[in-house]
Amino acid sequence: MTEIEKRLNENRAAIEGAIVSFSGETQWGSKPNAKVIEMGEAYCRELIKCLDAFGGDDDASKLCFFSDVVVRVFVAGTRYYEEIGNEELKAIAGIFNELRMLRDEFIRDRKFDVVFNKAMYVREMFLTNTISREDYDCKYRQSMIFPNFCDLYKIVHKILANWDKLNEYSDFHLMFTYFRRDWYHTEINADYHGDVFLDKVQGWKGPKPDTAIQDSDPRWYAKAFIQMLDERINGQTA
Repeated sequence: MTEIEKRLNENRAAIEGAIVSFSGETQWGSKPNAKVIEMGEAYCRELIKCLDAFGGDDDASKLCFFSDVVVRVFVAGTRYYEEIGNEELKAIAGIFNELRMLRDEFIRDRKFDVVFNKAMYVREMFLTNTISREDYDCKYRQSMIFPNFCDLYKIVHKILANWDKLNEYSDFHLMFTYFRRDWYHTEINADYHGDVFLDKVQGWKGPKPDTAIQDSDPRWYAKAFIQMLDERINGQTA
């Protein structure tokens, strides 16, 4: 076996491993929704085919980033026992198409640092939803920051389609981080003074504060974040 063949096999195995990891029970909980698993697997199979475009190039290994770091987290934000309606399934398919455009951008331009920054920005949203999908009163999605996938698609599309314009704002790279902090303080833990994800790891279970908004309007934070993006896209911020 040549060195090139060895590298290709290692990369294929890494992507196959990501498929296995999101096709069953994940580190974030129960097995994901079957239709979303199928979409994730289709995306990853495409990545395997894309490996040939790189040959023995070291950049080929970076395709594994999409399967393991991004897709795995996104698929794990669903549950096997939840029926997802057609509108949301179309939105989920739309998110995968956005990730396809990111993949194609990398293959075309080979500028992984740019693609990496874009992918990690939306990945933080996927991860926040996935970590928060286990709810205190067993109502699915109640503690997800963007619980409707139609809203999540709009957000991902706006960010990726307007990346250069948004990136001109000095606060953009931390915008979601600060937004998530305020969401967590208002919706999950009124006494929050630390790190959102550390609280999750340490087993914080509430109680939810009286100031929670999402009980009455689950899509409130998505609408607020979309407005913030639109203001920057349209140059309406100071």
